[in-house]
Amino acid sequence: MSKQEFGSTNKIFLVLAIACMPLVVGCTGGNGDVGRVMGTVTVNGEPAESGALTFVPLDRKSPKTGATILEDGKYEADVAIGRSKVEISIPVVVGQEKRYDAPDSPLMDVTRESLPFKYNRKTELEIDVVSGTNEKDRELTTKKSE
Repeated sequence: MSKQEFGSTNKIFLVLAIACMPLVVGCTGGNGDVGRVMGTVTVNGEPAESGALTFVPLDRKSPKTGATILEDGKYEADVAIGRSKVEISIPVVVGQEKRYDAPDSPLMDVTRESLPFKYNRKTELEIDVVSGTNEKDRELTTKKSE
């Protein structure tokens, strides 16, 4: 193996290791003090069909936690005790494009975020997680009030 190949392999491994670190920390639960957060996400009165929630602890010491929106808008996650920002993302498919520039390339979906930034990038949503079960439904709107 040439030095160049070895270096490229190490760089790829390093990038993957760094990218996976939050997942490993999240799986170990940080200090172990978590509460079960569950609820339903609705958008304009209808249960969300898919999407994800990310819980970002305000103490910046506990790990982020994620939850997938499942059937009927339900979600469930073990989240660090304390106050967290809640980011919700519900992407929608807006088209398809080739994965790579070749005639036989498979197509992949192109998505965009369906929710306003106030629910994700610039979230205004928060939760105060306590030990035990925390039930919190999220009723989101994308329509402007008239």
